[in-house]
Amino acid sequence: MQTAWRRLPVFRGTAVIERSDTVFGRRFDIAGDELTGEEAAATLSKVTGRKVHYEGFPPDVLRAQSEDMALMFEWFDSTGYAADIKSLRRDFPEVKWHTFEDWARQQDWSRS
Repeated sequence: MQTAWRRLPVFRGTAVIERSDTVFGRRFDIAGDELTGEEAAATLSKVTGRKVHYEGFPPDVLRAQSEDMALMFEWFDSTGYAADIKSLRRDFPEVKWHTFEDWARQQDWSRS
């Protein structure tokens, strides 16, 4: 799950302040897009015009560095975050949610 952080104040203003009567007490999992590592690499390749390759870390490599990190990535793979992106976009269109590709196109890749 990915979120453009600058969208969070817009969501907070929209959901919490302007719609407090309908959203008070509700929990929202927020995300602008959801991609696999391979999908993110393909998008970056498309946007930058350079080949980007995704390669995940084997759990043993992560575990050798940090047990907590290994557990975190195992959780990402097995359970992960869950946000209803379609509903967020439908219910809060004024937030102007960004996709990962939108974000990537706004970056300056000339220095990388």
